[in-house]
Amino acid sequence: DHAVVVLLPVAFRSNERLHTDLLQCVLELRHLIGRLILGGEDAISGQWPWHAAIFHRIERSFMYQCGGAIINQNTILTAAHCVQLNQGVITVDRLSVQVGRTYLYAAESHTQEHQAERIIVHEEYSAAQVRNDIALIKLATDIRFTEYVQPVCLWDRARTDIGQLIGRVGTVIGFGITEIGEVADRLRVAYMPIVDTQTCLESNRNLFGRVLTRNVFCAGFRNGTTVCGGDSGGGMYFEIENRWYIRGIVSFSGQNCQSADFAGFSDVATYLDWINRYTSGTQSNPYSAAVINKQQLLALDVCGANSYPGTPEDGKPVFQGYPWLGVIEYVQSATGQRRVLCQATLITRRYVLTAAQCVSLSCLCIFPFLLSLGVRLGEYDTVTNPDCAFVQGRQECQPPVQAVGIEEIIVHPGFNNPAFANDLALIRLQQEANINQDNIKPICLPFSTALKSHKPSYYIRTGWLARSTSTTLYRSFPSSIESVGCQDAYNDQDVPLEKTYGQICIRRDNPSAGVCTFNMAATPLQSVQVVGPSERYVLYGLLSFGPKQCLETYPDVYTAVAPYVDWIVSSLRP
Repeated sequence: DHAVVVLLPVAFRSNERLHTDLLQCVLELRHLIGRLILGGEDAISGQWPWHAAIFHRIERSFMYQCGGAIINQNTILTAAHCVQLNQGVITVDRLSVQVGRTYLYAAESHTQEHQAERIIVHEEYSAAQVRNDIALIKLATDIRFTEYVQPVCLWDRARTDIGQLIGRVGTVIGFGITEIGEVADRLRVAYMPIVDTQTCLESNRNLFGRVLTRNVFCAGFRNGTTVCGGDSGGGMYFEIENRWYIRGIVSFSGQNCQSADFAGFSDVATYLDWINRYTSGTQSNPYSAAVINKQQLLALDVCGANSYPGTPEDGKPVFQGYPWLGVIEYVQSATGQRRVLCQATLITRRYVLTAAQCVSLSCLCIFPFLLSLGVRLGEYDTVTNPDCAFVQGRQECQPPVQAVGIEEIIVHPGFNNPAFANDLALIRLQQEANINQDNIKPICLPFSTALKSHKPSYYIRTGWLARSTSTTLYRSFPSSIESVGCQDAYNDQDVPLEKTYGQICIRRDNPSAGVCTFNMAATPLQSVQVVGPSERYVLYGLLSFGPKQCLETYPDVYTAVAPYVDWIVSSLRP
């Protein structure tokens, strides 16, 4: 008597949006859950660029679980059981997707990591009956297509009859268990022919008699090559007229992954209408009515004002160019001495955004014995008021700095759990900022899906330097590095970063190029984007932590603002 074994996850640590009917794909492929292919061969980097690796957060670490296939810039196709926990569908904050990966553990420069925005399981999925084992993962940010990362094609609607493929050998890709029972560190490939329903039933009626439907097919040689845990969610692919198409999703096999049994695949071609329902471009990022109403507090008509549209950023004056910047002033309780130690960024007339470490009473990890006194807005030189500077050969002076008291501090509830995570806080000011002044304006938040998914080639970093005698505003143009490499660097120092896309890793300035600089906590990262009819500055990150010494090896880590927009907006009040 043989049991049906759904290939359960196995925990291993670790440009134009395309319509599915018109997908200009290079190839289409799916990843497997759990482990790897039995009896397969190693894959070559870039050979299967549609393959996706799916990770689940278990306690504080992300562990490899399943495979999947890229079908457009923000959608991964996988098996429904790959996104299920005992208590139901996994929450998006506990799921991570990596694309462009050939080695499961080694850092690769072409690997991209993405957070899930939405998980869609087929509404008639049944784990007990192994029915409709198919799901989509909608990503919070668009995949950047490269030589190593491409989508696979969905099957032609005119050729969905599985009978036309009986005996044809398909290609299956995955990270699973090898033939010697070890976890495969490298992506592997296996070749399996599709078998007709009658042959499949006769091979093991107890196994296949209750699970074979029009939406399932079986495949295999029964010669030592099969799929196993870790291959789940991966795809079976066919090359047709120089394009790769996905036909099946690895779903189940015989007990203990017996290679004498055929394996079961969800037939993707029978789900094209269901897939198209969620990939036709009509889906939008859902906001609650309360969040939509609170967006009115963001002053969208004036946020992120760009006084020099069309001008390269390095050609714009720094003076009065970034009027949302502010500083938090502290007083040392023992001496009464006042100090500026953190930055704050104005996002509405009444709220500034800063790092939680700067204001959390439970932390006191950076500034012991200091009390936050208030926020100063409209600063350029922290020791003069009002500030003046030469702009295009002429001296200009700005209105006086506005010093505002603190009415309320709202620290993100997940701050420092785990360490360094969710390092954001809102400060509600005692009175509204005077945004009629040229040197005091709010910045825009990345509130739309397009702004959230945008990954600038470089950021605009503006702020005041710590450990420096300079007191004037400083600007630089750093670039980010892929989060995988950043995580690997900090893992070496026993500082595990959360794979929840809540952080941006920024390459440090080359210390050999001059004096090493350290930015003040909560220094912002900005980017100029088109918002409505005009170019606006959008806030993308706030400095959280970095190395104590000036080392290129370890990047600076910023809290990404985009994943927290809903929390920010829901925390606002008039």
